[in-house]
Amino acid sequence: MITIQKLKIYAAYSGDEDHLARVGKKLEKELFENNSDWFDIMNLYQDILLISKSLTSEHYKNAALEKMKNICDDESYKFLITKISN
Repeated sequence: MITIQKLKIYAAYSGDEDHLARVGKKLEKELFENNSDWFDIMNLYQDILLISKSLTSEHYKNAALEKMKNICDDESYKFLITKISN
């Protein structure tokens, strides 16, 4: 599950997973072990960018938003939705 804490860590390392691996705190690294959350966050931000630039179909947009809702907790979902500019 993607949480605000994970989004903050992702942002702190500018999406650079190698940087997290090299200098991240133990707790930060543990949050991303044995799951695909880092990759999922990267994809969510890519979807947000594409949606914001109107480069997706309505079907793709709806599917991306549904996926976002399914893999995020309520707080992180609301935060990510605010990143979409239309």
